[in-house]
Amino acid sequence: MHWDTYFPLSVVARAGLKETLSALHTRGIHLGIVTNGEVRFQEPKIKQLSIGRYLSTVVISEAVQVQKPDPRIFAHALAEIGCAALHTWFVGDDPINDVLGAAAVGLRSIWLTGVQPWPPEHPAPRWQIAALGELLTMG
Repeated sequence: MHWDTYFPLSVVARAGLKETLSALHTRGIHLGIVTNGEVRFQEPKIKQLSIGRYLSTVVISEAVQVQKPDPRIFAHALAEIGCAALHTWFVGDDPINDVLGAAAVGLRSIWLTGVQPWPPEHPAPRWQIAALGELLTMG
């Protein structure tokens, strides 16, 4: 019970999270989250970060019964946000679940470096960022 209550409240935002989301949202860009995990942990973390106002969708694997890198979870998010994969960016820190998973369904996948090493058996991703604010200058 202690873990369930306090773990989600200990989440810390990556530097530049709110500023980047706010700037993208102001530009009219639809934003969403696709995350693996349980609803009871993920929803309180998103609430704790106070970023819900920027999001058009939140897709949690437990709720849709499919996990990244399965293409169906990305398709679900695309349908909810109303965007074609070709015109959608996906930013993630997990090379397999996020970057390769999103790329496999045609999303422009952007690797947020510094969390996990890139697996040497896969070619390095075309798009990489070290900080979220870099998204604001990507074309």
